[in-house]
This record gives sequence, structure tokens and C-alpha cells, in this order.
Amino acid sequence: MIRKETIRPVIAGALCALVASFALNNQSLANLRHHLGIYDRQAEEKRVEETLKKFNIHFASFFNTAGLLVGLNEFPADNLVKRRIFQDINTLKAFNNVMVYDRDVFKLKKVDFPDPIRAVALADEVWFISLQDAVTRANVSGVKANQIQVKYMLRKENGAWRVIDYQVFAKDDAISELVHKEF
Repeated sequence: MIRKETIRPVIAGALCALVASFALNNQSLANLRHHLGIYDRQAEEKRVEETLKKFNIHFASFFNTAGLLVGLNEFPADNLVKRRIFQDINTLKAFNNVMVYDRDVFKLKKVDFPDPIRAVALADEVWFISLQDAVTRANVSGVKANQIQVKYMLRKENGAWRVIDYQVFAKDDAISELVHKEF
């Protein structure tokens, strides 16, 4: 049997812990709203979709221009993603080649939000890809339509979504669960 004398200290302790957790975590209200389902999921999905479209536009531009840095500050990607892309571009340039990307289709299939600042998105995409000589821009390979699935991991920073990693799969590959606990 619970005695009346013990109820007040327990409630006071729980209240202090709740207040302290809200005071110490700057995302506390967003976390609470997220876990209670009190947020505009459709609006967040739309923001993720807009971020991915912008990501793809800049991605193609960097490759198509052989690494011109125009738009790098607006590119919604983590620094490690930017580094990976420019390493690929520089590898191609070392062999006097440019990879030209032209996106034809982008269809967002699914978005999961494990918490208010992380998202995992799966998209079907079709890209036309060709390898060109860096100087003459003559095609080294034919243009190839590449149908793929892309799994994007995003993080919200200062209210804006950024791609922190992405994985490319063949169009028919089975893709594991979108949200991973270690992400």
C-alpha cells in the first residue's frame, strides 16, 4: 500500500526531472511533439522532397561542370558528402574525363522520421549518364539511362534539411528497412 507521505515526494521528483529534461534539451518540445504525433508530417515530407530535388540539381551541376564550385554553399549536403562527390569528380578529371548527369525522373517513395531532426527517404530516379572527354566534351561512352533507387539519410540543421549520406541501389534491389537504429 502506498502511503500519502511518499506520494508527494515522488510527484515532486518526477516534476523536477521533467522540468530539468525540458530545460537541458533544446529539442525537448520538438521531441515531445514528434513522439505524440503532433507535427505536420506532410509539410516535413515536402521539405525533404524539396531538399532532395535541390541536392540532385547541384549534384548534376558539379559533375557536368567538372567540379566548378558555383552553388557549393547552397548545396544541402554534409561536408563528407561534398568531399565524396568532389573526390569522384577529381578522379574523373585525372583521366581527362567528365561524367555528365541528366536527371529525368525523381519520385519520392517513402520518408521515415525516427525523430524530429533525422529523416530517411527512398526515391526512384532515372538519370541519363555519359562519359565525356574533359577538353573536347566529345562522348567517350554512349548515353545510358540508369534506373536506380536512392536511400537518403538527412539531418535537420538550423531548421533546414541536409543530406548526410546516400546509398544507390539497382531499381529491382530489395532495400533493407529504411530507419536504422545506429543512424
